[in-house]
Amino acid sequence: MGETRVNLQHLLEDIRDTYPFPIEEAIVTELVANALDSGASEIRFYTRPPDAGRGAPELAVLDDGRGMTREELHSYHDLAATSKHRGAGIGFAGIGAKLALLLCRKVITETWRGHFQAATEWRLASPRRAPWDEIVGPGLLSAPGTAVVLSLKSARTPLVDPGFLRRALVRHFYPPLDEHFDEILRPLYPLGVRFWIDDRRVTLPAEADGRRYFRVRLGRRRNAVGLGFVAYAQAELDDDHRGIAVATYGKVIKRGWDWLAITPRNPERITGVVEVPELVGILTTNKADFLQDGSSLARYYKYRKAIQTEVDRVLAELGELEPPPPAPEKKMRPLERQLEQVIQEMLPEFPELAPLVGRRRGPPEPAFVRDPASALAGAREEAPELSPDAPGSPGGLAREADTEGSDRGARPPRLLEDATGPERGREDGSRRGKQAKLTIAFTDAPGRPDLGWLVESTIWVNRAHQAYRRAARRGWDPYHVILTVGAVLAAHLEPGRPPHGFLSRFLSLWGTER
Repeated sequence: MGETRVNLQHLLEDIRDTYPFPIEEAIVTELVANALDSGASEIRFYTRPPDAGRGAPELAVLDDGRGMTREELHSYHDLAATSKHRGAGIGFAGIGAKLALLLCRKVITETWRGHFQAATEWRLASPRRAPWDEIVGPGLLSAPGTAVVLSLKSARTPLVDPGFLRRALVRHFYPPLDEHFDEILRPLYPLGVRFWIDDRRVTLPAEADGRRYFRVRLGRRRNAVGLGFVAYAQAELDDDHRGIAVATYGKVIKRGWDWLAITPRNPERITGVVEVPELVGILTTNKADFLQDGSSLARYYKYRKAIQTEVDRVLAELGELEPPPPAPEKKMRPLERQLEQVIQEMLPEFPELAPLVGRRRGPPEPAFVRDPASALAGAREEAPELSPDAPGSPGGLAREADTEGSDRGARPPRLLEDATGPERGREDGSRRGKQAKLTIAFTDAPGRPDLGWLVESTIWVNRAHQAYRRAARRGWDPYHVILTVGAVLAAHLEPGRPPHGFLSRFLSLWGTER
């Protein structure tokens, strides 16, 4: 008998709390993710609701993947162990069955690979004891694959509700259910992916006409690295369908408008999905966001910019693209120059500000911008972006290093080149030889309490705010802008750094004669 001897319950509760959705959804998505990584093309769910004469409710999940070896089966019961490599799939540590221990009387796992067949029974006996034994298998498999049976504690669990399972699969694994994404997913899943619930195949409801499909392109040759669509609905959509979803390897990572930093005229009526396999290398463990280290953010923003370009084009065709906000006044240009100097002087103390300004000497470095419009930066953003050539724009994004070679493991395939589409210069859309700098622009957002916010490399000052209007009446608006800039930048410090020290240093340097 093997046995886990750590405080497994606390560890599992900590993992559970990282998911932005209920634990039942996390269990379903993790079980599916591991099945997909094993090469499964058929994933079947069987539910047994509570019945006084037949025992506790049960959910069984069967797949036709590769199954596990004996060593993998033993590692499967170790919370700290995983044979997965980042970038080679979407399941990292068999977390689905581990999370299920919090809700189950026992978890039975049966696996078949080659000549090896085995089954185990696992339970959370106490916070520090999670014993498991090899048992005689229930005989659920008739061919290689893996079956996981959850014997649930609660009779009211949604895990035995076919409607809940179907909604979770559509929400989190939309691309494999839509045949239009076969073009990009087929190299990953050659036999396709089919989901079944109690022997009924999961399909998407009939979609209305009017979808507009697009390819996401990068590089000088405009290679297609993603595929997506945008659709307009005649009525308001629910939260599960509102906004654009970004997916990788068939798994939806996030949905909405904040992550994309675009706000259409009718955001509650527009939906869409974009699948980009190469984003798999920067997923967080819970697959609900992307990593936030420097190289991962640089890569994320490079792909996001390419997605923005295509979504902007479709929204413009639909008449849904908001007009660009007014350009900054000329009197802000001296403040912008001084702001760049101040940040350059503060870089030794606050290196997280480095992505906000270009280097004046030496080779260009990888640059990214912490964008509060994205959940990556932990803040909400609704202001529209300026295009690189629009008045008052920052003059194009900074050069972004191509970090594709930094991820280990299998590289996701690229789509076949589509010869359509004009050449648009450098893959990040910037002008050759020109680096990003922080700019100051103005917008009117009377419904927002914020003094200002950051989008890419532009700090937007809210002229509709009462504090700005009061300062402008007295001719103090430049001073208000300086304070707003400082407050916005302070919100982008590394976690745990107090903002008052930054603001004191920022205002001190700004007040220095130059």
